[in-house]
Amino acid sequence: MNLTTAPTGGGRRTVRRAAALASTLLLAAGGLAVSAAAPASAAPTSFPATSGVPAFIGDYTTSNAGIPVSSTTSSAITAQITLNHSCVADLVISLIAPDGTTAVLADENRTCRGLNGTYTFSDSGADSFLSAPTTSSYEIPGGQYRASNSRGVVDLAQAFAGVDPDGQWTIRVADEAGLDTGILSSASLTFGTDMTDAPTVVVDGGPADGATVTSAPTYTFYVPEQGSTTKECRVDEGAWVDCTSPYTVDISELEDGPHTVDFRARAESGLQGQSVRRSFVLDAVPDEPADTTAPVVTISSGPTDGASVESAPTFTFTSADDDVAGYECSVDGAAFAACTSPVTLTTEPGAHTFAVRATDESGNTGIAVTRSFTQRDLACEEATATLAEAKADLREAKARFARAKESGNKTRIERTRALRNEARAERNEALAQVEQEC
Repeated sequence: MNLTTAPTGGGRRTVRRAAALASTLLLAAGGLAVSAAAPASAAPTSFPATSGVPAFIGDYTTSNAGIPVSSTTSSAITAQITLNHSCVADLVISLIAPDGTTAVLADENRTCRGLNGTYTFSDSGADSFLSAPTTSSYEIPGGQYRASNSRGVVDLAQAFAGVDPDGQWTIRVADEAGLDTGILSSASLTFGTDMTDAPTVVVDGGPADGATVTSAPTYTFYVPEQGSTTKECRVDEGAWVDCTSPYTVDISELEDGPHTVDFRARAESGLQGQSVRRSFVLDAVPDEPADTTAPVVTISSGPTDGASVESAPTFTFTSADDDVAGYECSVDGAAFAACTSPVTLTTEPGAHTFAVRATDESGNTGIAVTRSFTQRDLACEEATATLAEAKADLREAKARFARAKESGNKTRIERTRALRNEARAERNEALAQVEQEC
């Protein structure tokens, strides 16, 4: 049967899948015979997927993990997948027997929780995905679950009762909505023993989950179950490697930031337990010390401090610091404003102070360097000099007129009087010029 689903009315999936229907029909068939479970002492047999993994799970795509099974007769089935996906509500995860009998493992289409771990489906799981807890990162934690669809729990023993287990099994992950994607890393089936017998790992030492570390973290762990087990570890979802406790993470190739470490154990029979994850934040590279050194400015040309200048001066300036972001200038205590070298001032005659400072890329602003100068008023100086000469000429003219009056010579008196009056007029003109220019 080929069903097409599409998002409607804002919901992620509104069309029921054939897999869920098939599982429901199997549960409703009261006349089905259930084959006897394998004896409790029967050794489990595990079969890993040999095709279809790892697989990228894109929008509206289906991934099939092929698992060949042979030489087993047990109906006690445990399915295990390692899956990362950002929204479980997009997915229908199904187990398909060699004869096409299908049972839904997970069809939780109510909430868009994430998946990031190893998930085991068996008839002895404590919870279904419908009632699974949610982590602080809004994910369904890895663990052992009952198979379930949107209508309730699916009994795998009853769903596959009477099915010959030998042949090609398929774990199918169908993404039936947009926006969210993921990766199916591995898949396997185990026959003959429930996963309650799988070895578990207890991490009993090391940094607290999510802790920040400045050197390689070391974890201690153990397996409570009796019997021989193989322990494996991996970092950042890389390849699994054999490891022993204590386990020190190799950080030589890790960048500063968040990382994960996974631990798992495998029984001598091949039954693999759930992985346990710890996270840490690596901060091994010391931060560079903050730049608190302000740039220094040097005035390289322009009037010297205290100089007298005939016109508005020009200053050039620079800094030996190589991270200068910009310069600011000020004249006579006014607010600093952005400027570039060289800068020509627009000052009037009088006493003035020029200041310049620099700010670097770290925001450090240096101390301002100043130059004081006096800008001469040449017109006033010229008028003042002319007035001084006119006053001297007037004094001399007055003295000559006084001597002429003493002599009683009328001609001389008249001539010196005219010279005095002319000198007085020139003095008055020079005085008016000084008042105008100064």
